[in-house]
Amino acid sequence: MFLRSTFRPSLAAGAVLSLAASLPAVAQSISFSRIGRPIIENRLKAVATDNAARLEALKKMFAQAGCTGDQLTEQKVKGSKLPNLICTLPGKTKSAVVVGAHYDAAEPAHAVVDNWTGAALLPSLYQSLSKNQRNHTFVFVAFAAHDQGMKGSKQFAKKMGKNVKAMVNLDSLGLSPTKVWVTENNAHLTSFIAGVAKAIKVPVTGVNVEDVGQGDAIPFNERKIPTLVVHSLDTENHKICQTEQDTLDAVDRNEYYNTYSLTAATLAFMDIKLD
Repeated sequence: MFLRSTFRPSLAAGAVLSLAASLPAVAQSISFSRIGRPIIENRLKAVATDNAARLEALKKMFAQAGCTGDQLTEQKVKGSKLPNLICTLPGKTKSAVVVGAHYDAAEPAHAVVDNWTGAALLPSLYQSLSKNQRNHTFVFVAFAAHDQGMKGSKQFAKKMGKNVKAMVNLDSLGLSPTKVWVTENNAHLTSFIAGVAKAIKVPVTGVNVEDVGQGDAIPFNERKIPTLVVHSLDTENHKICQTEQDTLDAVDRNEYYNTYSLTAATLAFMDIKLD
């Protein structure tokens, strides 16, 4: 989750996000393989009760999704016993889109929403995009040490360099219909997800969560990299995060699958529309 526990969310201007692109143009640009709901749910259910086991579960899921060999690497994180896990989908160019989610938790036994929901989608998003040749290189990163001051995402953002054109961060999904943090997001990326949402008929709203604290998109923002933060928090449901209620039962499977579909389609659309 985002680092602080207080929460006073603000509804983004135009809560149901407006469409900036024409629907025919959006629909024609979306090309991805939709993973079946049973696979998405099984990966969600593979949650482990300690961070090292979560890392191993993610390795297995990436391998099942087809990310193996040199495509799947680890990055040591200074000050952390556990590494970042990186799956790279090569594109026609070295211009990269980073898709990230932290897999660690202060209390892993009660941290499904925060943030196994985000980390467990990374292999499926890789699998969805890997069936087609991509213009951009997509880099899927499961960040370590989020609860130690975002050490994993800070180190990765520093090492990644100039080739990153956008970063999509997934955090605390499946509690409600898909939300985006508008004031933290790049305006163009927000318009992309809004357009895709209307094209595939999946709802998305803007809920800003400044008072929750900082998330793993922050190190990329600090380097002037456009970001898109996807979450599901609102005034009430955030209260379960980092509590004993943060279990599999808290996740709305329909909304979780909708968030997966919307994110996969948006990444495919970004691959076409990003400079």
